[in-house]
Amino acid sequence: MGKKNRRPPAAEPPEDAPLDEPAASEPDASDRVMTQFARNLATGNRKTRAQALGALEKWLQGRGEGASELELRKLWRGIFFCVWMVDKAPVQLEVSRTIARLVHCFEAPAHAARWLRCWGSTLRGEWGKLDKHRIDKYYTLIRQVVVEAVNYAR
Repeated sequence: MGKKNRRPPAAEPPEDAPLDEPAASEPDASDRVMTQFARNLATGNRKTRAQALGALEKWLQGRGEGASELELRKLWRGIFFCVWMVDKAPVQLEVSRTIARLVHCFEAPAHAARWLRCWGSTLRGEWGKLDKHRIDKYYTLIRQVVVEAVNYAR
């Protein structure tokens, strides 16, 4: 018997779903933005996932320091499932490096520390759900995040 391909609980967005966030003036815009990012990050479509990572980087550079802890946790949950959906070691390494470099989107060390705390909290909460087939990709993510956190601290 082969590996079981467990899917994360996130539903995939339609192929033509926009990656742009709604206008910030809407009261629930922030929640919709986080949901859209999480869905696009956790998709099985490689192109959509790559676009979502690029859009997330731009969003963090523009508004990341003003994000609440809840918003950052939602983003990290989407990122967690982004890694879940990536197969093949070279792609896992590339995605892990891209994710790890997101810490450099924060100018203030306090905001970067909050980003990393949310990462640790998400990883801690989801760790028990990992199976033996996916553990190595998360070890890769951990290594890359630690390297970039140390680089940020320099």
